[in-house]
Order: sequence, then structure tokens, then C-alpha cells
Amino acid sequence: MADQLGTPGLFVQLDQVSLSAGSHSVTIQPTGSAAVPGSAAPQLIGPLMLVAQPDPQAVSEIAPRAAHVLCHRSLDWLEIVR
Repeated sequence: MADQLGTPGLFVQLDQVSLSAGSHSVTIQPTGSAAVPGSAAPQLIGPLMLVAQPDPQAVSEIAPRAAHVLCHRSLDWLEIVR
């Protein structure tokens, strides 16, 4: 997680694991002591969020003349390539 800063309301993915059914214990333990972005000062850790990993959605390409189809849609990411 070095070199990453999370602003309030922004979540940073720390890792990805597969869990079996049942109870699990999770411990977050910062390592290192360098004062660099992402060094994770203890007061900045949490809350922890566990989420189910959905299947990745396909990336689509839209011609500039069809950009209107993006209006009023909730998008995670939009990139304009020239």
C-alpha cells in the first residue's frame, strides 16, 4: 500500500483473498516506519470492508458521435482517448 493516500470516503484495496464459509478473524498490522505517503499511520487505518468480488464487466468502446448514450448513466470509469 506504499505511495497511496486515501481521502475520506475513498477506499483503498489492500489485498484480495478467497474465504471459505464460516467465521474468520482479520488483523491489520502496519509495517515499516518510513514517513512517506501510504505508510499508514495507525490513526488512519479503518474501517475494514469485505466485499464479494463481482465478475469484471467488459470494457466497451463508444464512437464520439454516440457519446449521448452515456448521459444519465452511473459509470465507474470513463476515458477519452484521442
